[in-house]
Amino acid sequence: MSCSTPVIALKQSAAGEIVVESAGGIVIEAGDHVEDVHEKHVIDALIKACQLEESKKIQMGKDSREFVKNNFANDIVKDLYLDIYSDLHK
Repeated sequence: MSCSTPVIALKQSAAGEIVVESAGGIVIEAGDHVEDVHEKHVIDALIKACQLEESKKIQMGKDSREFVKNNFANDIVKDLYLDIYSDLHK
């Protein structure tokens, strides 16, 4: 995502949540368990990604890059860790 590339992720995962929130890719639905993902779902998602219009792929890439910059930049992550360590120290 940080490379401005749309991604495919499992919806029932943290990565899937990020993809949904950022509009930076395609999510694959699983059943009740992650292990329920069938290879057909992955293949279908890859085909869907390949068939997207170029402008849509570019926009998804831009959206994903922007999301990463706004949520996972070094300064942001550093501050989050400092907050966690500060709370643990109390």
